[in-house]
Amino acid sequence: MSRLKIIPPEQMTPAQHAAYAEAVAAGTPNGTTGGPYTAWIRTPEFMRLHRETGHYLQHNSLSPRVRQIVVLRTIKYWGAKFPWSVQVRASLKVGLEQVLIDALEHGETPALASAQEAGALKFSTELLETKRVSETTYKETLALFGEAGVVDLVSTIGSFCLTSLTAIAFDIDPPKD
Repeated sequence: MSRLKIIPPEQMTPAQHAAYAEAVAAGTPNGTTGGPYTAWIRTPEFMRLHRETGHYLQHNSLSPRVRQIVVLRTIKYWGAKFPWSVQVRASLKVGLEQVLIDALEHGETPALASAQEAGALKFSTELLETKRVSETTYKETLALFGEAGVVDLVSTIGSFCLTSLTAIAFDIDPPKD
């Protein structure tokens, strides 16, 4: 059970309600009152900034498949249940195969469709597991993605580390459906 209760809109502070209303106006279901947003609504400016970051990450230089491989690898590293269940659904929507998702869930290296997918998985695994990226892996990744793409990889990993740690710290349960 979550350590935090969802704050109903009628009980929010004016700043919280403004951040919530912006999320609703942007088309975010329920104004982002569940999941990690259960915590972040308590600091509405941060919630607003993170929502903007999330929007950027959805539209950055990474393909949707590459992004979701990196997202799942990051969440798996942390073992965060809420983001895993949500991002599995998102991954299926962008065409990741269930067998690939299952391999990532079990810590296996799946067969991947492209050099970019394999390179992104190698880069994210090395960064998460060793807290470093070797010169060889960096150069290989740079050749595949360019500098901006490598920044997008690191930003995606970092953002989902935050999401995972938030879900873990506040014991946020996966959605029931």
